[in-house]
Amino acid sequence: MVQGKKQLNGKPKFAEVVIGDNEAKEMRESANARNRRNPYLKLSYPNGVTLILPADISIEQLRAYISITV
Repeated sequence: MVQGKKQLNGKPKFAEVVIGDNEAKEMRESANARNRRNPYLKLSYPNGVTLILPADISIEQLRAYISITV
């Protein structure tokens, strides 16, 4: 390693945001409700933690979730 140079970690510092539908939430709902499709945001943190949030979340709330250190 060259002195004075930092090695950069390849992992992202904040959560990755993925837009999807209610695939994960369907497991908790009844069979009648499965025909509906509810959009959601999936936050995947570098340490493997995943949060699934409703897509109608406010920008302020989304920023707060993205910047959580886990």
